[in-house]
Amino acid sequence: MATWKETVEEAKKQLWLAGPMVFVCVFQYSLQMISLMFVGHLDEVLLAGASLAASFVNVTGFSVLIGMSSALDTFCGQSYGAKQYDMVGIHMQRGIVVTMVATIPMSIIWAYLRPILVVLHQDKRIAAHAELYARYLIPSLSANALLRCFVKFLQTQIIVLPMVLASGFTTLTHVLLSWLFILKLRLGIKGAAIAFCISNWLNTVLLALYIRLSSSCKTTWTGFSRKSLHDIPQFLRLAFPSTLMACLETWTFELMVLLSGALTNPTLQTSVLSICFQTAGLFWMIPFGVGAAASTRISNELGAGCPKSAFLAVKVTLLVSFIIGALEFTLLILTRNFWGRIFSNVPEVVTYVESMTPILASCVFEDSIQTAFSGIARGCGWQKLGAFVNLGSYYVVGVPFSIILAFVLHMKGVANKAAIRVKGHLNELFLASVSLSTSIVNAFGFNVMMGLSSALDTFCGQAYGAKQYQMVGVHTQGAMVVLILVSIPVSIMWVFLEPILILLHQNKEVAALAQLYARYLIPSLSANALLRCITKFLQTQNIVFPMVLATGLTSLLHILLCWLFIQKLDYGIKGSAIAICISNWFNTIILALYIRFSPSCKQTWTGFSKQSLHNIPKFLRLALPSAVMVCLESWTFEIIVILSGALPNAKLQTSVLSICLNTSGIFWMIPFGVSAAGSTRISNELGADRPKAAYLAVKVTMFLTFLVGLVEFSVLMSLWKVWGRAFTNVHEVLTYLISMMPIVASSTIVDSIQTGFQGVARGCGWQKIGALINLGCNYLLGVPFSVVSAFVFHMKGQGLFLGIVLALTAQVVCFLLVTLRANWEKEAKRAIARVGGNGVQVEEH
Repeated sequence: MATWKETVEEAKKQLWLAGPMVFVCVFQYSLQMISLMFVGHLDEVLLAGASLAASFVNVTGFSVLIGMSSALDTFCGQSYGAKQYDMVGIHMQRGIVVTMVATIPMSIIWAYLRPILVVLHQDKRIAAHAELYARYLIPSLSANALLRCFVKFLQTQIIVLPMVLASGFTTLTHVLLSWLFILKLRLGIKGAAIAFCISNWLNTVLLALYIRLSSSCKTTWTGFSRKSLHDIPQFLRLAFPSTLMACLETWTFELMVLLSGALTNPTLQTSVLSICFQTAGLFWMIPFGVGAAASTRISNELGAGCPKSAFLAVKVTLLVSFIIGALEFTLLILTRNFWGRIFSNVPEVVTYVESMTPILASCVFEDSIQTAFSGIARGCGWQKLGAFVNLGSYYVVGVPFSIILAFVLHMKGVANKAAIRVKGHLNELFLASVSLSTSIVNAFGFNVMMGLSSALDTFCGQAYGAKQYQMVGVHTQGAMVVLILVSIPVSIMWVFLEPILILLHQNKEVAALAQLYARYLIPSLSANALLRCITKFLQTQNIVFPMVLATGLTSLLHILLCWLFIQKLDYGIKGSAIAICISNWFNTIILALYIRFSPSCKQTWTGFSKQSLHNIPKFLRLALPSAVMVCLESWTFEIIVILSGALPNAKLQTSVLSICLNTSGIFWMIPFGVSAAGSTRISNELGADRPKAAYLAVKVTMFLTFLVGLVEFSVLMSLWKVWGRAFTNVHEVLTYLISMMPIVASSTIVDSIQTGFQGVARGCGWQKIGALINLGCNYLLGVPFSVVSAFVFHMKGQGLFLGIVLALTAQVVCFLLVTLRANWEKEAKRAIARVGGNGVQVEEH
């Protein structure tokens, strides 16, 4: 099994290649999309024609060239790994000959595109525009054939910077050319095609000059050779399945666009489906860059006779592609309300694109993973196997399913109700109710669980560092018992939430719905109790990939469940709660099964033990201050929401404050992940009696959380005018949110730093000190300041949130002083005494 260091080194090699390749892929793909953007702002029929043509030329031209050139991933990559450098250039020349010959029949098809589209039941007007666009694109075919081979030639030698510069320069030129030919000279879709052709040839010529003149290619490019013509049949034996593997997938997407032309209102359907697939293609370029890097690394290692290194490259590729897919999914969901405006100004098109985006986001996530597998297949030479997999998956399952949904069940591009809208899009009352209920169940439920389980950061982390592996499982079991018992009184409080809220001067209508939401959430409490303990159990052993995979799958499932229960079955806020419960249990069960059956946990999980019950008093001595430390801080946020309910226009104030706090919560998750890693590293090092290493981990944790805070501040300030649309469509709420966002953005910097200090405290076992700091900063300083600002100076929501910023700042100062005064040798001794069971009494903080 590969060591952590080897895995990191492999990840560095892949990312060093993948990063530039992502830019190359995005730049090259964006040429077509930029053309469509310019055309889309002229006329809807022109957009439909250009979109249909773009789909068809991809099917019959560009995707075929991509597939054929993909054989070079195997041939050039393995030759370079085997140090047969002259063969890299010969294989490329062979690829050029084959792809150039293939462009001849493609050109003929493009020249007579209109009758083909009419036979395929496309609208005649759209078909005419599509043919015109395709004819003017013909000169780009030979450029693209050369370009694909040049890219593979350079990529397999890990020469990426010239490709980035050439494609970046070409993209900038293409924007200027598109403006010139489409808008300035008013050539319409002819101008779009002409600009595309010129840009493709520019990119090709730049790379050809680099290969010819650069010293980097001296060993691999030795001039044209007749030898390249001798083994063309051998090349074709891999090129044909490579083409099928690439095209069978691409053709499925384009076939959907063609089918959309046979639906009612074909102009709308074709435009929207094409925009969706252009978007999917753009996001696909990022994992495709990773897949390209993977095929290069794998083929190089196999060619060099290093199978273990090749297998390590496979595992790293899949991990990176999973993370990228999750990030792309999140980005599309957040921007779904205005993504369509990039392509078109037609309101009907923009609205339809918005309804399609959640399904598109799920597709992007899965496509990222399968793209990585495609890269692995190209690196290994598995193109024939990949062709069979794609044939069965797309044409035996995917296409028939699409036809049934669209033409039999009349769901068209997507069922009208399949738009996955957040709870706030139901109406303002539901948003206020769910926001208030979420605040309460977090304050007196989930945050309590989080706080109690935080004691495991100390116990499990230090036990693992001291190599007392069995005790990691014992401590986790004891925590599970405590958290399950605590969930009983919490459930009772949730059942009778309405009278509590009314007592706190909340609106009666809002309170009634909040209680309904909380009652349906009760089954998730026990799941959350188990999940918190399981997460800490794995985290302290540095086992993170199963958690990433489980939460990623759970998030996708949750999106579908929200659509089912909220939109399809029309359960409203009850449906939202049911979806959360199912998702929580799903996540918990997946991780529980991993612990039970994975060899990674054999030493730390040896079954249930009675010893876990004996350690409960010891656990509680640290768990209670842990819970107080976490809850005192989180309760401050929830108190602010409750106070907002006492302001004028309670629905508006509660909705806005809850969105602001949820935004803070979303951004808090990133530094919390860093602090969780920090607490693990610190506790491990203290348990292993390495105080200097522990202090180094402290400094690194604080540096990283500071950087994260700066990045989050920048992101929020760049999105401050549109961020609210991710939560609601209510105009009044959106306007209020815009005025709040600068304060929220500022809070993320301070919150990120103090979250880092919280991780340090958990790793060291400073929970009691943390509880006192949080008590003083939040309740002697923050909350009183919020009340005075909001109710005395009439600053309303802004005043309430400024109190939070003040409290966070005070926490940072206090934790900084404690950290600077710490004696790390003594902290290591305390850790050893805490987990050693040797009877040594050490004073706890």
